[in-house]
Amino acid sequence: MPLKTKPADHSSCENVGYHPLVYNHHIRETGPAMPFRRQVQPKSGPEKAFGAILREIRQTAGLSQMDVYEHFGIDRTYLSAIERGVQSPTLRMIVRLSKAFAVAPSDMMKRMERSRFYKV
Repeated sequence: MPLKTKPADHSSCENVGYHPLVYNHHIRETGPAMPFRRQVQPKSGPEKAFGAILREIRQTAGLSQMDVYEHFGIDRTYLSAIERGVQSPTLRMIVRLSKAFAVAPSDMMKRMERSRFYKV
């Protein structure tokens, strides 16, 4: 014989301070552990120039950042940070990216130097 259960009465229970569509609902209660720091988006420089060239090469190849992750194992967030000029790739990563896009690392550097963002 199956058990019969009564439907729960949720009218007396309130989920105070929580909304399922609000991502940072806990911050109001506890406060941030560290001060919020925004990433500074550089307007020029070698990082910005390399990132712009990398994005151009990737888009010319018809790949999204997620495609690059799926095919070559390069993290999407790291690739995004490089393309925005927030992070500088290591030499090893530059070689890995050049192999992924079938472009010589020297060609990438030459294109970076010709970029409008390249100001040293």
